[in-house]
Amino acid sequence: MSIVVATDSIDIRRSSDADLIGQVLGVDLVRRPPSLARLFGLHLYPHEASDGDCDELGLPQDQCIRLRCARELVERALYENLRERPDLNSPNAMKTFLRVKLGGLAHEAFWVVWLDSQHRLLAAEELFRGTLNQTSVYPRELVRRALDHHAASVVLAHNHPSGDCTPSHADCHLTNTIKAALALIDVRVIDHLIVSDQEVKSMAESGLM
Repeated sequence: MSIVVATDSIDIRRSSDADLIGQVLGVDLVRRPPSLARLFGLHLYPHEASDGDCDELGLPQDQCIRLRCARELVERALYENLRERPDLNSPNAMKTFLRVKLGGLAHEAFWVVWLDSQHRLLAAEELFRGTLNQTSVYPRELVRRALDHHAASVVLAHNHPSGDCTPSHADCHLTNTIKAALALIDVRVIDHLIVSDQEVKSMAESGLM
């Protein structure tokens, strides 16, 4: 297979989606690609993804894997961006990272971003996973993980697969329960972010914290 190599003569920003995908894969695409959001898994959890969108392009398995590797690199770049600067000075970076991780899921997932006393990123992890409508979140598990990470503060996040990011009464109740549990070990809950594939809403910015 011949490899297409990008050169200085290629205007990347003006190139079509098909041309850029072809550069990544080293092939000339014979079909118009589906939406980039679908292709890179923003509407399908990558670890559960089928090859349907790759099949639409007529791509073999090895090239599908290349696309998933490209997506993984994007996720790691966003995570690295969070590590390099304090969270409270880069709220948009955190929202972008969480929207990429959570925005396309068909089920609810609950994530926690652990921060040190200077609001620097210690870790970000999924702690609970649920169904379309609910997830079981155990405050005692958050307390245990906070101690494991030596965290001083946290940002909570979960997705609404329906696409409506309006915090529910259950979201507010859960936030207050977690705040009370973590306060016992002097860990502050800074925010709770509600994520969809289109937007991220902050409960703190909405005056709900």
